Amino acid sequence: MKKVIYKGKIKLSEVNFEKNASMWSFHWDTQVHLLTDSFWRFWVKDELSIISCDHLKKYNYNKPEINLIGKLNDLLQEEFLIEISIVNYNDLVLCFTNKKILKIYVNSMAFENWEITIHGKEYICLHGGDGITPLSDF
Repeated sequence: MKKVIYKGKIKLSEVNFEKNASMWSFHWDTQVHLLTDSFWRFWVKDELSIISCDHLKKYNYNKPEINLIGKLNDLLQEEFLIEISIVNYNDLVLCFTNKKILKIYVNSMAFENWEITIHGKEYICLHGGDGITPLSDF
């Protein structure tokens, strides 16, 4: 199953990570906003590039911690978001130019997994990937 919820061409404005809430936020102009604390992977031309679990980890005492915000900004600075779709169990897939893909995986049976606003229309992914609900339904 694949349901396309966005098609367009916009550039990333900002990526943030709120450490206390373990929450990622992604913003594309004023058109698309994404919040998630779910596990995600970033692919470049069918190869795994970065994984959210590595953010702020330190694998070697001589090196600084891994900062995925900087890596995401580098990977996406020249790219356009061209499609957003919902796939298996409500995983969210964001496609960019040059075969770059951000996949956000449902990883909680107890909490909402992601929230996205597209042109003012807000959606949340229900816990366990049970469905997509417009926030206005609450």
